Amino acid sequence: MERWSRKVAVVTGCSSGIGASIARHLCKKGMIVIGLARRVQRLESLSKEIGDEEGAFHFHECDVSNRLSVKNAFAWIAQNYPNVSVLVNNAGVNISTSILAEDNEALLESVVNTNLMGALYCTKEVYKIMKQANGDEFYIININSILGHNIFRASRDVRLNVYPSAKFGLRAASEVMRLELLGDKRFHISSISPGLVKTEIVDMHPDAKKFIAAEPSLNTEDIAKTVEFILTIGSHVQIADIIIKPVGERI
Repeated sequence: MERWSRKVAVVTGCSSGIGASIARHLCKKGMIVIGLARRVQRLESLSKEIGDEEGAFHFHECDVSNRLSVKNAFAWIAQNYPNVSVLVNNAGVNISTSILAEDNEALLESVVNTNLMGALYCTKEVYKIMKQANGDEFYIININSILGHNIFRASRDVRLNVYPSAKFGLRAASEVMRLELLGDKRFHISSISPGLVKTEIVDMHPDAKKFIAAEPSLNTEDIAKTVEFILTIGSHVQIADIIIKPVGERI
């Protein structure tokens, strides 16, 4: 990670779980991390926890599902940290509902807007910054899901709703962006698709808790190390898609 020392990385959904682990890990490796999330108090706590690591942690309130909130956050980033080298689109949400349930359109929209549109909003804004920067390598890493590859119903209690649809869409969007940027070899587009990771998103799906508690799972640090792998393998390599599962996962 020596070549990334003091380089700037933006991590969305940084207030807990995978995003917080990625922020901690990259700061320990000497990067300057800008954490974006809705819960400012959580960001403040994370900032105190990271403290004076080799790198530095800064944060800004941002709801990635809201285009104006994203524009405001990245305008602040452009003004204060104009040499962004890495964006990790990690913000995600799942809600215990079904596609065919009545009067739940707002819930379904929130899943799509956070998991898919939020990543697109952030990528479009960071691209404006990156293409004007002086760096010679830029990485956009999308945290996806095994459900972006394979739709399954693990138990009758697990209601998938539009979460897999958003994750399939994010995987497709990653590939489309890679094709759009073929002419600029500075850009690397990657998708990481974990199996089960026990994070707060599980708490948003209470019907699935019993099933999930009995299944093998990954740690959030496993995903942070995967991000590091993508950043360090070599600038001539593009890791387009990684599936990472816990040993024993049946999916």
